[in-house]
Amino acid sequence: MLKPGAFITRYWEPSHTPVLDENENILYIIQHANNITEKVLRLAELAESRKIGLNALKKVELLNLELDVLRISELEHEKNERHFRYLADLVPAKISNALPNGE
Repeated sequence: MLKPGAFITRYWEPSHTPVLDENENILYIIQHANNITEKVLRLAELAESRKIGLNALKKVELLNLELDVLRISELEHEKNERHFRYLADLVPAKISNALPNGE
């Protein structure tokens, strides 16, 4: 509930219509103002909603980029692992047992 004397924001769309005589002289002007407060407030809410949506979309795009980088890194790791396994398979196995005195 509003307090008496509280300021209330309102938005108005004025229009002016001249009333002319037979010689096209202005006799008077009819002024009318439409209250468009609800329209302005809804448009502001819509703009804010779009802004939030765009920010969320940017975050999703960044997360997708990070995921792509991780996938590329994982593929590179797998490629390196395959390469070193291949090299290890080419080298003959040599097993040696030695005692601390070198025997």
